[in-house]
Amino acid sequence: MKHFFMTMLAVGATSCQSDELSTPRLVDQPGFLEVAVCSRGCYQYFLSVSRPNTAERWFPVNLDKELQQAALDYAIANQVTTDNRLPVVFTGTLLTDSTTIKTAGADDVPVPAFKARNIELTGIRKR
Repeated sequence: MKHFFMTMLAVGATSCQSDELSTPRLVDQPGFLEVAVCSRGCYQYFLSVSRPNTAERWFPVNLDKELQQAALDYAIANQVTTDNRLPVVFTGTLLTDSTTIKTAGADDVPVPAFKARNIELTGIRKR
């Protein structure tokens, strides 16, 4: 019985470790909050981080309305420049699933543009 309990404890500890590895936590990560226009009046928001030789994008599953509006206002105010991304600092946990980000296609019909891994935010603020 003791051997069975120790085996189950070891299996449980191993599974917890693999969950932590597959869902890493980002802390005070500088990045940008971007807006994708999927059709007239339809917007999707995603976080982006530029790293050497790569760009990462994440879809915040719990982004509050205030920051959605701030990102949209920033994008509209800076649409004539090359950088209309709202600078932010965020903390969150990467999830194992993803969301398809869409852009407006012909006849204003949303078309898939790319997939972004989902992230659950525990904090986000403008830089």
